[in-house]
Amino acid sequence: MTEDNIDAILKKLDDVYGVTKEGFYHEQPWQLLAAIMLSAQSTDKQVEEVLPDFCRRFQTAAQLADAPLEEIEASIRSIGLYKNKAKNL
Repeated sequence: MTEDNIDAILKKLDDVYGVTKEGFYHEQPWQLLAAIMLSAQSTDKQVEEVLPDFCRRFQTAAQLADAPLEEIEASIRSIGLYKNKAKNL
């Protein structure tokens, strides 16, 4: 299979199915880990809605670790099982 064939197949797939996203928004590896933890028993859409504000509130893993549990819960409240997820984060 040539590179041109591959490009043609990918273009056809893109035309039919659209561009697929590569994952959750993150600037740092710990943010991706947090997003994956938040995604358990939740939809990607729910996680994507809270993730930008979550990452603004907690800009480093240390800030998240030092944050009161109630603040973490408040930032992810719209996601299912938020109390357990906040404890695990």
